[in-house]
Amino acid sequence: MNSFRRIKNINKQNYVYEIRPYYDKELRKIRQKSTYIGKYRGNLDEAKKVREKLPVQALSYGEFIPLFDIISELNLYRMLESKLGEKYTQTILGLAMSKIVTPIAMYGIESWVEGTILSKEYNKMIIKSQSISNFLKHVGKEEIIQKVSKEIIKNIGTVSTLIYDITSISSYSKLINLFEYGYNRDKDDLPQINYSVVIDKKSNIPIMFDIYSGSIIDVSSLKNTVEKIKSAGIKDFVLIMDRGLFSVGNIEEMYEAEIGFIIPGILSNKAVKETIANLSDKIEDVKSLKKYNDKPIFTKGVRIKIGEREIRGYLYYKPEKAEKEVFYLKLYEMLKQIETKILKRKCENKDKIEKIIEEIAVENKRFYEWNEKKKKVDFNSDEVNKQLKMMGKFILLYRGNYNWEECLETYNSRSIIEEGFDILKNDLQIMPLNVKNEDTLRGLIFIHFISMILRMKLQAKMKKSKLNEKYTFNLMLLELKKLKKIELENGKTITTILTKKQKEILKYFHYVPK
Repeated sequence: MNSFRRIKNINKQNYVYEIRPYYDKELRKIRQKSTYIGKYRGNLDEAKKVREKLPVQALSYGEFIPLFDIISELNLYRMLESKLGEKYTQTILGLAMSKIVTPIAMYGIESWVEGTILSKEYNKMIIKSQSISNFLKHVGKEEIIQKVSKEIIKNIGTVSTLIYDITSISSYSKLINLFEYGYNRDKDDLPQINYSVVIDKKSNIPIMFDIYSGSIIDVSSLKNTVEKIKSAGIKDFVLIMDRGLFSVGNIEEMYEAEIGFIIPGILSNKAVKETIANLSDKIEDVKSLKKYNDKPIFTKGVRIKIGEREIRGYLYYKPEKAEKEVFYLKLYEMLKQIETKILKRKCENKDKIEKIIEEIAVENKRFYEWNEKKKKVDFNSDEVNKQLKMMGKFILLYRGNYNWEECLETYNSRSIIEEGFDILKNDLQIMPLNVKNEDTLRGLIFIHFISMILRMKLQAKMKKSKLNEKYTFNLMLLELKKLKKIELENGKTITTILTKKQKEILKYFHYVPK
């Protein structure tokens, strides 16, 4: 008995079914078995059979689309391939994407890749654990990293404003000489390396990184970075730096190198502190009143002698009521903690009480004093008032030509490097490191550096398209993870149907459904 096709109307929609007659021996009559073919589109014969072949595997796909788009936009694949070849390029970019999509230890990379589109698109990628270790050791050579940095700088056309900062990365490793005890910015009781990054302000991406021994002071790191920036062909540039890099040595180094800079003064510097104290009562003058980001701000030009040089700058005062409220609340809460501990320990000796004050208040101990007459801890009014006078006030020093607004706006752009360090240390799970070879360490940080480029560029694109108003970075990737590539038995590959949210996201990343 021959099969035939028939239309069935279900919920006002026509569907094509294949009908296969067969003889039922038990019932002794002809019966029919129907198989769904597809939607009726005007011709019974043109309706396509569904699932001619069963799926062999589903590959993660959607979350990689924005990353492939960024790689294409920055020309990263070609840049890396020209210096390192196809296999190493695919491995670098594949590992960098793993840090963004699914942060995973290197020994799990093989299993992860096999379940993603990378197994097809980057089929030359190194995925064996031991091979990855050897690969990291090779790409971690300083001359290779410098070649890649120069190519990135050349490609994006870096010319002027650069943001520079340095952070600490801790490690359990005892086998790498670079890891030494020094000033640890994360307060870890571990040996560390210092990791510096230079970000191009215009493109919002890192262009250069370096690592130094944990005991090397920041002035030495800055000197080396300046030399590397110049060797990369960037001659006329401005460095934007955080207060942690403020020192007489660093400022002298920038003057000797004849480069511009913007850096905040620190209160531990006597000249900076005296300037703020002397102008504290004068700054809140209506003649100094300006508006910045729709809020009032007072500003005044200053000249401060740092070392042997007189540096120009601006004193800013942001009158923030909330800042004072937080300060007062913190003062009160610490006082109560001190009183509670004194009662608990039944202390009456002044020296022991002062130790309790230091133990609880730490750097804020100057705000409290023991009142011998009243036999109680009181606020030190003089010190509190000094702090209130300094509150909301800060100085930005510069070399170049800036008005008050340009100076503040340019300095505030350094928030992108803080985001970069957050990505490096938290999202990318780089801390603490446990590697055994200096080149391998540098290679691992190089992977994270490329990952930073991808993520920071992607975040900038989300902000520009206003996708960040609807989705967090992780929520966007989570939505796209639902989009899969299905591999069929016959070797063909199909893509699952796009959801409304996926369409909304992917229209900004040049994705054309096939």
